[in-house]
Amino acid sequence: MIQLPIYKKEFFLKDMTFHVDLTEGLQQYLERPEHVSVDTFSEYNPIYFKTVNENAVSVFDYVFSKYDHLIFVASIMTYNDVPKERTNFLSKYIKNHHKWKYHLQRKVFKNDIDIDEDFKNFEYYWVKIDKKDLRHKKLIESIANMDFPRRTPNMNKRWTWNDYFILSEDQNITFFMHDDTGIGVNFKNKDDYVAFKKKYEHFKYEYV
Repeated sequence: MIQLPIYKKEFFLKDMTFHVDLTEGLQQYLERPEHVSVDTFSEYNPIYFKTVNENAVSVFDYVFSKYDHLIFVASIMTYNDVPKERTNFLSKYIKNHHKWKYHLQRKVFKNDIDIDEDFKNFEYYWVKIDKKDLRHKKLIESIANMDFPRRTPNMNKRWTWNDYFILSEDQNITFFMHDDTGIGVNFKNKDDYVAFKKKYEHFKYEYV
Protein backbone atom coordinates (compact mmCIF):
# COMPACT_ATOMS: atom_id res chain seq x y z
CA MET A 1 0.00 0.00 0.00
CA ILE A 2 1.35 3.42 -0.96
CA GLN A 3 1.83 5.84 1.91
CA LEU A 4 -0.33 8.86 1.14
CA PRO A 5 -0.50 11.79 1.11
CA ILE A 6 2.88 12.74 -0.37
CA TYR A 7 3.52 16.42 0.36
CA LYS A 8 6.25 17.92 -1.77
CA LYS A 9 7.56 20.23 0.97
CA GLU A 10 8.03 17.26 3.28
CA PHE A 11 9.46 15.10 0.50
CA PHE A 12 12.79 16.90 0.42
CA LEU A 13 13.16 16.67 4.21
CA LYS A 14 13.07 12.87 4.21
CA ASP A 15 16.21 10.89 4.99
CA MET A 16 18.05 9.53 1.95
CA THR A 17 16.55 12.04 -0.46
CA PHE A 18 18.89 13.53 -3.04
CA HIS A 19 17.92 16.75 -4.83
CA VAL A 20 19.28 16.89 -8.39
CA ASP A 21 19.91 20.22 -10.15
CA LEU A 22 19.05 19.73 -13.82
CA THR A 23 20.13 23.13 -15.14
CA GLU A 24 23.96 22.93 -15.20
CA GLY A 25 23.97 26.66 -14.44
CA LEU A 26 22.18 27.61 -17.67
CA GLN A 27 19.43 30.22 -17.90
CA GLN A 28 15.88 29.74 -19.20
CA TYR A 29 16.03 32.83 -21.42
CA LEU A 30 18.53 34.01 -23.99
CA GLU A 31 20.45 37.19 -23.29
CA ARG A 32 18.40 40.24 -24.20
CA PRO A 33 19.83 42.48 -26.96
CA GLU A 34 20.32 46.06 -25.80
CA HIS A 35 17.86 47.49 -28.35
CA VAL A 36 15.00 45.23 -27.17
CA SER A 37 12.73 46.29 -24.31
CA VAL A 38 12.71 44.21 -21.13
CA ASP A 39 8.90 44.17 -21.31
CA THR A 40 8.81 42.56 -24.74
CA PHE A 41 11.75 40.15 -24.64
CA SER A 42 11.00 36.56 -23.67
CA GLU A 43 13.07 34.33 -25.93
CA TYR A 44 13.52 30.86 -24.47
CA ASN A 45 16.96 29.29 -24.44
CA PRO A 46 16.69 26.01 -26.40
CA ILE A 47 19.98 24.68 -25.00
CA TYR A 48 18.64 25.13 -21.47
CA PHE A 49 15.54 23.04 -22.09
CA LYS A 50 17.46 20.41 -24.05
CA THR A 51 19.90 20.08 -21.15
CA VAL A 52 17.16 19.89 -18.52
CA ASN A 53 15.25 17.19 -20.40
CA GLU A 54 18.33 15.10 -21.15
CA ASN A 55 19.49 15.23 -17.52
CA ALA A 56 16.02 14.32 -16.22
CA VAL A 57 15.72 11.36 -18.60
CA SER A 58 19.20 10.24 -17.56
CA VAL A 59 18.20 10.23 -13.87
CA PHE A 60 14.97 8.36 -14.61
CA ASP A 61 16.70 5.71 -16.73
CA TYR A 62 19.40 5.20 -14.11
CA VAL A 63 17.20 4.81 -11.03
CA PHE A 64 14.66 2.55 -12.72
CA SER A 65 17.05 0.53 -14.89
CA LYS A 66 16.46 -2.75 -13.06
CA TYR A 67 12.66 -2.44 -12.84
CA ASP A 68 10.05 -3.65 -15.33
CA HIS A 69 7.06 -2.29 -13.41
CA LEU A 70 6.46 1.13 -11.86
CA ILE A 71 3.81 2.85 -9.77
CA PHE A 72 2.51 6.06 -11.31
CA VAL A 73 1.06 8.57 -8.81
CA ALA A 74 -0.79 11.74 -9.80
CA SER A 75 -1.44 14.39 -7.16
CA ILE A 76 -4.07 16.94 -8.17
CA MET A 77 -4.38 19.96 -5.90
CA THR A 78 -7.16 22.56 -6.04
CA TYR A 79 -8.53 25.49 -4.10
CA ASN A 80 -12.05 25.54 -2.72
CA ASP A 81 -14.85 26.76 -4.98
CA VAL A 82 -12.95 26.70 -8.27
CA PRO A 83 -14.01 25.09 -11.56
CA LYS A 84 -12.97 21.47 -11.99
CA GLU A 85 -10.53 20.92 -14.86
CA ARG A 86 -9.88 17.74 -16.77
CA THR A 87 -6.27 16.63 -16.55
CA ASN A 88 -6.38 13.54 -18.81
CA PHE A 89 -3.10 12.43 -17.25
CA LEU A 90 -3.71 8.75 -17.95
CA SER A 91 -4.13 9.14 -21.70
CA LYS A 92 -1.37 11.76 -21.92
CA TYR A 93 1.39 9.91 -20.12
CA ILE A 94 0.51 6.21 -20.23
CA LYS A 95 0.35 4.07 -23.34
CA ASN A 96 -2.39 1.43 -23.47
CA HIS A 97 -4.20 3.54 -20.89
CA HIS A 98 -7.49 1.74 -21.58
CA LYS A 99 -5.88 -1.36 -20.08
CA TRP A 100 -4.62 0.39 -16.98
CA LYS A 101 -7.61 2.62 -16.20
CA TYR A 102 -9.46 -0.29 -14.60
CA HIS A 103 -6.64 -0.63 -12.05
CA LEU A 104 -6.53 3.06 -11.21
CA GLN A 105 -7.10 3.85 -7.52
CA ARG A 106 -8.12 7.16 -5.95
CA LYS A 107 -7.94 8.76 -2.53
CA VAL A 108 -8.98 12.26 -1.43
CA PHE A 109 -7.50 14.39 1.36
CA LYS A 110 -8.37 17.77 2.80
CA ASN A 111 -5.39 20.00 3.54
CA ASP A 112 -6.08 21.48 6.95
CA ILE A 113 -2.51 22.41 7.84
CA ASP A 114 -1.45 24.43 4.78
CA ILE A 115 1.66 22.32 4.35
CA ASP A 116 1.66 22.71 0.55
CA GLU A 117 0.92 26.29 -0.41
CA ASP A 118 -2.74 27.06 0.29
CA PHE A 119 -4.37 24.27 -1.68
CA LYS A 120 -7.30 22.75 0.18
CA ASN A 121 -8.14 19.66 -1.83
CA PHE A 122 -5.77 16.83 -2.69
CA GLU A 123 -6.76 14.01 -5.03
CA TYR A 124 -4.33 11.13 -5.46
CA TYR A 125 -4.56 8.63 -8.29
CA TRP A 126 -2.18 5.72 -8.59
CA VAL A 127 -1.74 2.66 -10.75
CA LYS A 128 0.92 -0.01 -11.20
CA ILE A 129 1.98 -0.22 -14.86
CA ASP A 130 4.60 -1.75 -17.12
CA LYS A 131 7.55 0.63 -17.34
CA LYS A 132 7.47 0.45 -21.14
CA ASP A 133 3.96 1.95 -21.09
CA LEU A 134 5.01 5.13 -19.28
CA ARG A 135 5.65 8.03 -21.65
CA HIS A 136 8.33 9.29 -19.31
CA LYS A 137 10.02 11.59 -21.83
CA LYS A 138 6.74 13.37 -22.57
CA LEU A 139 5.97 13.61 -18.85
CA ILE A 140 9.41 15.07 -18.12
CA GLU A 141 9.11 17.59 -20.94
CA SER A 142 5.61 18.62 -19.81
CA ILE A 143 6.88 19.26 -16.27
CA ALA A 144 9.91 21.18 -17.56
CA ASN A 145 7.59 23.43 -19.60
CA MET A 146 4.88 24.03 -17.01
CA ASP A 147 6.07 27.51 -15.99
CA PHE A 148 6.54 28.56 -19.63
CA PRO A 149 3.08 28.80 -21.25
CA ARG A 150 4.30 29.09 -24.85
CA ARG A 151 6.23 25.82 -24.67
CA THR A 152 4.66 22.44 -25.44
CA PRO A 153 3.89 19.83 -24.29
CA ASN A 154 2.70 21.54 -21.13
CA MET A 155 0.80 20.42 -18.03
CA ASN A 156 -0.09 23.97 -16.98
CA LYS A 157 -3.65 24.42 -15.73
CA ARG A 158 -5.54 27.51 -14.61
CA TRP A 159 -7.26 26.20 -11.48
CA THR A 160 -5.31 23.11 -10.50
CA TRP A 161 -1.75 22.13 -9.70
CA ASN A 162 -0.51 18.67 -10.66
CA ASP A 163 2.45 16.79 -9.25
CA TYR A 164 3.58 13.38 -10.46
CA PHE A 165 5.54 10.82 -8.49
CA ILE A 166 7.04 7.67 -10.00
CA LEU A 167 7.78 4.80 -7.61
CA SER A 168 9.61 1.56 -8.20
CA GLU A 169 7.33 -1.45 -7.85
CA ASP A 170 8.95 -2.33 -4.48
CA GLN A 171 8.59 1.34 -3.40
CA ASN A 172 12.32 1.54 -2.67
CA ILE A 173 12.70 4.54 -5.02
CA THR A 174 10.48 7.61 -5.45
CA PHE A 175 11.20 9.98 -8.36
CA PHE A 176 9.71 13.49 -8.20
CA MET A 177 10.47 16.16 -10.79
CA HIS A 178 9.05 19.39 -9.35
CA ASP A 179 9.76 21.72 -12.29
CA ASP A 180 12.45 22.51 -14.86
CA THR A 181 15.10 23.07 -12.20
CA GLY A 182 15.22 19.84 -10.25
CA ILE A 183 14.31 16.30 -9.28
CA GLY A 184 14.10 14.72 -5.86
CA VAL A 185 14.91 11.03 -5.56
CA ASN A 186 14.14 9.24 -2.30
CA PHE A 187 15.59 5.84 -1.44
CA LYS A 188 14.66 3.28 1.16
CA ASN A 189 17.85 1.28 0.57
CA LYS A 190 21.04 2.94 1.85
CA ASP A 191 23.34 1.27 -0.68
CA ASP A 192 21.20 2.54 -3.56
CA TYR A 193 21.21 6.04 -2.04
CA VAL A 194 24.99 6.08 -1.62
CA ALA A 195 25.55 4.84 -5.19
CA PHE A 196 23.20 7.48 -6.61
CA LYS A 197 24.74 10.24 -4.50
CA LYS A 198 28.20 9.30 -5.73
CA LYS A 199 27.11 9.30 -9.39
CA TYR A 200 25.19 12.60 -9.23
CA GLU A 201 27.20 14.51 -6.60
CA HIS A 202 28.17 17.13 -9.19
CA PHE A 203 24.45 17.72 -9.88
CA LYS A 204 23.55 18.38 -6.26
CA TYR A 205 20.91 21.11 -5.90
CA GLU A 206 22.35 24.02 -3.93
CA TYR A 207 19.81 26.05 -1.97
CA VAL A 208 20.40 29.81 -2.04
